Order: sequence, then C-alpha cells, then structure tokens
Amino acid sequence: ETFDVAATPSCWTNTGVENWLFTTSATYGAGSTEHTGNSGYYAWVDDSEPSNVGTTLTSPLIDITGLTNPRLRFYLWSNSTISTLDTLIVQAFDGTSWVTLDSISQSLGAQWQEMNYYLSSLAASTIQVRFIINENSAGSYQHDVSIDDIYVESGPTCPEPSNLTPTGMTTTGTSLGWTENGNATQWSVEYGPQGFSPGTGTFVSVTTTPATTLSGLAAGTSYEFYVRAICSATDSSA
Repeated sequence: ETFDVAATPSCWTNTGVENWLFTTSATYGAGSTEHTGNSGYYAWVDDSEPSNVGTTLTSPLIDITGLTNPRLRFYLWSNSTISTLDTLIVQAFDGTSWVTLDSISQSLGAQWQEMNYYLSSLAASTIQVRFIINENSAGSYQHDVSIDDIYVESGPTCPEPSNLTPTGMTTTGTSLGWTENGNATQWSVEYGPQGFSPGTGTFVSVTTTPATTLSGLAAGTSYEFYVRAICSATDSSA
C-alpha cells in the first residue's frame, strides 16, 4: 500500500475521534516528501490540540499462506525537537486477538526509517495489521507521525536481527542485546563512534546467545552498533 490517493485506500478503515490524513506534505516535518519517490501521498496524523488517542488505520484481511517467513515492512517518519512525544502502536490480528508488534515513542530523525516485524509467531493463515496513534496530552502538538509503503511479504531466508538495545551502560562499557528473527546461533557485531561507516568499525563474534558486553569504550563518547545474523557459511542477514 503506497497511499497514492488523497483518501483512505480501498478496503482499509480509518477510525477514531480524528482520522489519518493522506497528503503530499505534513506539518512539523512529518515527512517532507513521500517515501516512494513519485511525488505521491503518504499517511500521517496531525497532532494538533486536542490530543486524541486511538486514531487507527486498519488494513483489509491479508492471506499469508503463500509467504515464507512472513513479515510486515513499512517506512516511518517520526521526528520532533520536543520531549513530549506521541506513540505509534503497530499491531497484527491473528484471527483471535490483536497482537502488539511494537510501541514507538521516539524521535528518529528527519528521514524515513524502514521498520520490519516478522509474523510467523502469529500462527495464522489470514491476518490484518493496524497502526494506532496515541497523542501525548502534555503539549506534543509538534510531533506529527507519518507512514508509507506498507508491505506484507516473504522475509529473507536469514532475517536481520531487530530491537537492538544497549543496557547497563557504565563510563566505559555497555551490554548489547537484540532479537533473533530466524534460527541463527551466531552473530557478527560491529561498533564504532557515532556516524562511523559500517565496515570500518570494530567487529565482535557472538555465539549461542543474542547478547554481548563491550568494555574499554571511551568515556563521554557516543557509539553506534550493528548486528548481522550468520545463518550458515553461505547465508547471512543484512
């Protein structure tokens, strides 16, 4: 779904006190242009007062029986200079109940971010997905959120790890964790100062458990890290 019309797409539903909007531009930097690159539309929610919750965009039923390692992929623009942020909740319906895949309340920078969620744990042949915006009542009117280019598709044979999270940070070290979305038991971790070019950082090989600890880091320095799953000698993830 690329949202290239100025209306709720056919077979989708738009519910709540307010609606998702479909335009070629949004306020407060919530996507300066749509992701597809054809000067079309994208979906966004205008976080103006009053602050509403439950603004929901729901897909039609989607048959995933023909997909291998099915996943939901879409692009998110969530950028704000204030600290009171809205929340985007991503859910999938497994035929019985709505399952929360993610709850995002972050400013991710002035760019489209690719989001991936693997669906094999739903154990359903037909699903729906929905996107819910809950606005923060504490003056978050400058945090408009946009989505574009939604896919439900077959994932790669060796899916990339997700939910990369640092924990237990100290002056010179941190623990790193992530979610394995396939069957890998080996991962390659690369880290370096914030903004480093992947391929030029420090590599750490991790086996058995999707977690590792770094030490000897420079105090007062921001770092970034990347993780690649190693599924076999000839198959690794992005």
